[in-house]
Amino acid sequence: MSTLHDYIAKLQRVADGGLVSAIAHDVATEGLKVIDRGFATETDPYGNHWRALKEPARTHGSGILDDTGVMRRAFFAFPAGTSVRFVNQSVQACAQNYGRREINLPSRRMLPDVKMGLGFKWMAMLDRVVRKHMREALRP
Repeated sequence: MSTLHDYIAKLQRVADGGLVSAIAHDVATEGLKVIDRGFATETDPYGNHWRALKEPARTHGSGILDDTGVMRRAFFAFPAGTSVRFVNQSVQACAQNYGRREINLPSRRMLPDVKMGLGFKWMAMLDRVVRKHMREALRP
């Protein structure tokens, strides 16, 4: 039987940095999966489909932005304290994510935009990860 004292002790453990660090590590892992699903479904973090490529650009019959797989495999996540940084080391990633008007390249977002918010895919993942850790931390 849990007492109020036990529950307060559990809440204090939730407040320490260890829980936040564990959440950040899981967000890094799960965030890479969200990015990968975006490539698989050819959609941005907000559920919008990426604009199709011009026919000659798709030479190997693969998906948008996944002709060689280089950009898809170039994503890495770096959890640090209370944050996670997602990085793509591919040269084209930034131009594809934001688009380039001067060369008529449409935006095909792979990551959420600060101004637009996280989007439902990322919010659902964050909710799932945080709830999992909170359930574990507060388990009797």
